[in-house]
Amino acid sequence: MSELHVEHGHSDAPEKDKNRIELTIRHAGLRVTLEFNLHQKIQKVLDDALRAFADQFNLQPPSNSTAVLRFGDKDLNPDQSIQAAGVPDGAELDLRFNPRSG
Repeated sequence: MSELHVEHGHSDAPEKDKNRIELTIRHAGLRVTLEFNLHQKIQKVLDDALRAFADQFNLQPPSNSTAVLRFGDKDLNPDQSIQAAGVPDGAELDLRFNPRSG
């Protein structure tokens, strides 16, 4: 994934797109860091994290479980945007698998 830095001539440092954030997702001692637009849904973060863990570590979700992302002590609503969920740039999220009932 390439990253585009736009310079406005006001500073020597490249300016980061203010809508782009990096999130680190942790599971079982493993970590992946991914970049998102803060208006994307938590479900997109979850889908990309599951794909990254599968690709990089051959991690597959346990059968009969539901994957959730946790920030601090709360499960994140997959239908909320990253911004609405209050997840800041550089945050570390925990990937968990909750047993499905029934």
